[in-house]
Amino acid sequence: SVALESSHTPQARSDWYVGAVMRSLPWSGLELKAKKPRDLDRLMDSIDHFIRKRNSSKFTGALKVWASGPLAQEDSLEVLWTQLVHLRKADWQDKFILRPYLSFASKLDEAMPHALGVLQLPSHTDDTLYPQPEVVFKLFDDTDIPAEGAAPPLPRNSIEQYLTEELIHNTIEKH
Repeated sequence: SVALESSHTPQARSDWYVGAVMRSLPWSGLELKAKKPRDLDRLMDSIDHFIRKRNSSKFTGALKVWASGPLAQEDSLEVLWTQLVHLRKADWQDKFILRPYLSFASKLDEAMPHALGVLQLPSHTDDTLYPQPEVVFKLFDDTDIPAEGAAPPLPRNSIEQYLTEELIHNTIEKH
């Protein structure tokens, strides 16, 4: 929240920190809901406030993949936020994430918790570089599925769509 409070904070910095938190929520949301529901609600409210007040229109036009057509270009943070809202409505239940630790949850509950130190964020300087905003690349629309009444393999607003895209992206980056 410190990265978001200053009016002098560049949007790219705030976007990166909020994005890092958002990208962790598909994996941590279920546990946070069970163990820290108020903190999770407060976090989600803060992210919602940030997404609503940020101005993505100043760069989404410049990052368009298609000049025109039925596939609107959407900012990746806004798309992920929509997917997280849907995941939250689904009570943080998804179909993709394996949770092997649930097999020994009772042992984990008995374990001695340990305190984590405070995370010190580096100060912003004019030389600091942040990842640039991205739009979600869309090649197909839900209307491209020919079978009448067939559901898309991965609904666009599902967290499974995000998880699949991340898996593909990470595979391409590594290989």
